[in-house]
Amino acid sequence: MGLTFELTDVQVEQVNKWLEEHPCPVREHVERTRRLPAAGERMRFVFIPTFLGMLAGVECACGARLMLTDDL
Repeated sequence: MGLTFELTDVQVEQVNKWLEEHPCPVREHVERTRRLPAAGERMRFVFIPTFLGMLAGVECACGARLMLTDDL
């Protein structure tokens, strides 16, 4: 059984804007030292299926979070 999780174009724009604007010590460290984490993990997407719909969010390596689903 496979599941596919997708973001809307609006959500992708939200993520890109948020990643550029939020103060991130991890990003500052990467820019300063030019070294990425071993697996390149600067952010991760979180999808939570519920009976009411799909919750979507993104988490930065610094711990900051952005919920992309606000219509539930």
